[in-house]
Amino acid sequence: MTRSSATVSGLLSAIASAAFGVDRAYCDGPFNFSPFSTSSTTSTAVPPPQTQSPGAKTPQPPPPEPTRVRNDYPRTTSAGFDPEALERGAKALREITTSSQAKKVFEVIKKQEETRQSELAAKAAEFKALQAQSETERQRVVYDEQKKLAQQQAQIKSQMARYEDELARKRMQACESSDIFLSLLQAENEHQRARNQELVKMQEESSMRQEAARRATEEQIQAQRRQTEREKAEIERETIRVRSMAEAEGRAHEAKLAEDVNRRMLVERANAEREKWVAAINTTFDHIGGGLRAILTDQNKLVVVVGGVTALAAGVYTTRY
Repeated sequence: MTRSSATVSGLLSAIASAAFGVDRAYCDGPFNFSPFSTSSTTSTAVPPPQTQSPGAKTPQPPPPEPTRVRNDYPRTTSAGFDPEALERGAKALREITTSSQAKKVFEVIKKQEETRQSELAAKAAEFKALQAQSETERQRVVYDEQKKLAQQQAQIKSQMARYEDELARKRMQACESSDIFLSLLQAENEHQRARNQELVKMQEESSMRQEAARRATEEQIQAQRRQTEREKAEIERETIRVRSMAEAEGRAHEAKLAEDVNRRMLVERANAEREKWVAAINTTFDHIGGGLRAILTDQNKLVVVVGGVTALAAGVYTTRY
């Protein structure tokens, strides 16, 4: 069990290193090759597994090294890629297909893919929750600003009511003298004008604070939305990459299964043809043996056969001479 686990871990490490190596090798050029696809000129045929007895432990020869491609171009051109990472990926794939732990490797890869998909779904749900939380925070800020504005307006109205009461009392006291009344009226007008200017200023400041809070909230929401879009695009790119890797692995596995099925069909067809010819030969010899046995055991048939052969020989001799 420990040896199989180590084998599976080694194969997975080889696949990962090959895949990362290929990504680095082709980042300079416009081409992008899959680590699991090989060209028809550089690919080597995988020999069919030889059947061995349970007791025999014949070591399998290592797979032949693929021919290295000569790099006559610089790395800045589209043709100057490094084929070593691609060769490592093809070699790792051949080791998986010829290994006795291939099925377990594919199962582990499938489980890792399912785990990755679950993590991506969890991240998407987390992003949606963050977006909902941002919307709730924006509504709370707007509500707080409206509440503050209502409190300020109520305070201003209360101050205006107190001021009007004070002016009414002063007006009643100043009715005795016209000069005092006029001076008080002028002072009241001045004070009213000042209060109106102060009220307008307070309303403008309140509007400016509310607008600034609204802009800050909108900028925060836009930043959160842009971050969410970037993370969503990253998730989609990761999903496409994982899906392409899984499809390549599935195609390789299907090709191996098809090759095994064709090999078994050819073996079964050859065995059926051999058994048919053996049965026909046995039937022919059985008929010949049965006829000879009948002639040798029956004297009348033996005499007739001997006479017929003698007459045939005499006729041939007479005809020739």
